[in-house]
Amino acid sequence: GDVYKRQQNPKTPKPHSHQPIAQSGFKDNSPPRILMIVRFISGPATPKGLRPFSTFINDTDLLQQIYGYYDAAIKHLEQNYSPLIPIHRIAELIKVPRSVIKFNMPFRRSNGILEVVQGFKAHHSYHQTPCYGPIRFTPTLTQQEVEALSLLGTIKNSWLDIPFSGGQGGVKIDPRKCKRGELESITRRFTLELARSSFLGSAIDVIGTDLGTSKQIMSWAKDTYTYIFGHSKLTSDSCVVGKPVSQGGIDGWEDAAGLATLLSMAEFLNDKQICQKYKIQPGLKEKKVMIHGYGNLGSAMHKLLQEQGAVITGVVEHNGSVWGNYGLDYNELHPHWKKCRTFAGYQKGNFVKGVNSEEVMKRNCDILVLASAPCTINKGNVKYLDTRVIVEVANVPMTIAADKYLNKKDVLILPDVIMSTGCTIAAYLEWMKGITNSQAGLLKVGWENTLRKEILNSINIRDTRGELRLTERSLMGVLLEDISSMACEEAKKYAIDNKLDVRTAAYSIALSKVAETYEQAGYIY
Repeated sequence: GDVYKRQQNPKTPKPHSHQPIAQSGFKDNSPPRILMIVRFISGPATPKGLRPFSTFINDTDLLQQIYGYYDAAIKHLEQNYSPLIPIHRIAELIKVPRSVIKFNMPFRRSNGILEVVQGFKAHHSYHQTPCYGPIRFTPTLTQQEVEALSLLGTIKNSWLDIPFSGGQGGVKIDPRKCKRGELESITRRFTLELARSSFLGSAIDVIGTDLGTSKQIMSWAKDTYTYIFGHSKLTSDSCVVGKPVSQGGIDGWEDAAGLATLLSMAEFLNDKQICQKYKIQPGLKEKKVMIHGYGNLGSAMHKLLQEQGAVITGVVEHNGSVWGNYGLDYNELHPHWKKCRTFAGYQKGNFVKGVNSEEVMKRNCDILVLASAPCTINKGNVKYLDTRVIVEVANVPMTIAADKYLNKKDVLILPDVIMSTGCTIAAYLEWMKGITNSQAGLLKVGWENTLRKEILNSINIRDTRGELRLTERSLMGVLLEDISSMACEEAKKYAIDNKLDVRTAAYSIALSKVAETYEQAGYIY
């Protein structure tokens, strides 16, 4: 197209201004066909020529938190590795989502009242396909939240070397106030909108469970996709994950998130160099642990950590907290919580009303597990914490201000990008199962059984063992251990070699991989 040069007119906006350029700013005063706002970065890729970074960060804005962590990693890469990876050229491209769509969907309640419900879906990147975009149903969902979590998804997938890019979606609705039929109706409508807009498909975007969604919701989504569009079983089974086993899901999905967190914790807390650097005792046994958030993931971590010999001394929830110096038994506390949805009345612990009670927040513990809402730990309450290790099980439960404060105190922070990857690995396994239409592990087990029999028969030894059985659950455990172990080892080495905190190390590894893919694929031309 035509190139319009900007006149040197002092009244026209400066190049970095976000104001629209007036017609008088063009030589021939004719309107352009396409107006592109391009941000140029002058000078070589040296520290003096680096692009500007955010100076103000809202301490409660989820997108601002992830952008802040992103900028810290980009700054490190630009200052140290820009000659090898041209990340300074594509930092802004990687940062923002490639596609975001918003739906205004009609929704009729069971009482006949018609409502308009908003739905969102973001594709952060296409450097790998498909995107993996979990779906959440929450009454406070915003487009910014969807964009933020899609960026985090890209970073997680890249760090784990899983061939997905990041995505996120959801519906702005409170599932606790919906009847079963209403949830089914809005799920089917949202699935229809996604597929009709080419935001759903086994090679385009794979959706899965997240906050406020369940296996049943994923089953309805799969059925809608199959029925309306008439696609084959291969396509419908692989574009939705987190389904019931009878609908093509995998056994062990519910345990994947907690197990991956436990395996990643062990990788760091059993590492001598890490323990010496942060002055902590290796292992989990007899460690005092406090859990912030007691939903599915928080309660699962209670069970797993207790089995490893840790002592859970406190649990914090939105409607109150409970603590006990000698530990809180999962087999007694969890049934009480499941029945009452509060810790009030639990006889073997001390109940404190209020989520941010200083009495609970100030209590000493070795490990603080954050399975809570975004930005729960912020500059207002971080000073109350008395712990040596923080484990982020949920997405972005801590703000940048809190992160910087704790890093200055040499607290080991195991970030969400490392700790909350179990569902991503499980999604990859279920997607592979669906797209290949195969039962995981059958060929391998059959081959190993036959080989073992042949070897034993050749040396005249009777085979006294039963047939080997590799179930989906056991295969899931193997995958979680192998992928987590390799990724954690890479992050530990990078953090120690570059004298970085673990979060910045993981972000840097992930973003350098994305940048390399962008550059080699020729995405910028």
